[in-house]
Amino acid sequence: MTYHKNKLALACEGPYAVHTISQVLHDEARGKDLEIAISYPDSGVKNLPWILFSHGAYGSKEGYRPLIKHWVSHGFVCIQPTHEDSLRYFIKERRLGLSGAASESNSQFGKSLDKLEDDYARWQDISFKKWRTRPRDMKFVLDSIDTILADAQEVSIDKSNLGIGGHSFGSHTALLLGGTVVGDKNIGYTREFRDDRAIAFLLMSPQGRGARFEDVAIFDDDAWREFERPMMCLTGTNDVVSDTQDWVWRKDAFNLSETSETVSKYLAIINGGYHGFGGIVGKRFAGAGPDNEEHADYTKALSLAFWNAFLKGDEACKLYLDQYQIVADTNGEVEFSVK
Repeated sequence: MTYHKNKLALACEGPYAVHTISQVLHDEARGKDLEIAISYPDSGVKNLPWILFSHGAYGSKEGYRPLIKHWVSHGFVCIQPTHEDSLRYFIKERRLGLSGAASESNSQFGKSLDKLEDDYARWQDISFKKWRTRPRDMKFVLDSIDTILADAQEVSIDKSNLGIGGHSFGSHTALLLGGTVVGDKNIGYTREFRDDRAIAFLLMSPQGRGARFEDVAIFDDDAWREFERPMMCLTGTNDVVSDTQDWVWRKDAFNLSETSETVSKYLAIINGGYHGFGGIVGKRFAGAGPDNEEHADYTKALSLAFWNAFLKGDEACKLYLDQYQIVADTNGEVEFSVK
């Protein structure tokens, strides 16, 4: 171990038991159902701060349990929607489509597998082109919060005390809600997805300039100029999913956003850290990397300090961040920047 866990107090589990329930919301305007998970602490405390979290590509509301559990055990409520790109939906559709596969000959079944690969490749491409559906899902959750709470009476939140977070493609979603300017050759440039209801934004493996796929949302040099709310960007030096998307690229949102005397912004880089942050966000995807307890703890500590500082007004956690204490607590394994 390169650090003493008892020094990294913010990585330790909180005092509250964690409960999770599921709901299905119906969006009449878009003609779709939206599955959500609601995780809440057994605290007896009313009007808790809450976090709306967007999963990465192909994920779901079932993911990120170590991270969600950590936040909730410290007195936060967390809501996670399952977006349309979830692998669960693709698998469900394919199971329905291949329901007769058991009666096929071996050669026919081989053709089915080839078709599965072709379908999956097409589905991947279409999924990223549906990027607009994700911020709309998040806004729909925010618009539906009274309905959500009416059906989950054991959950108590302060609706005005909201943080938004995301991982990978989920960070793209969170950036849009934060007011990042986005565009493509079809729509021009817009901030239409901005939502003013959130106080702070946690961006794990965020997107940088450009776009991976044609027709997918593009960020340019000016995309973050008017991002005027607190943000924390997290990445690692092995946070690479393609030749053009390395960890340096993931610093763009922090580096190109305006410096402000009144709005705090943070960048944390885990030395040797992968896209999966030590297993805390799941590891069944390309570039996730191996399980690593230290990296998972760094992520827990940094994210909790951020939420505590900006959703709970915890001055000790604000100082922890502003005074670069995470660098000392990890023996320099985390590089930290503040502006």
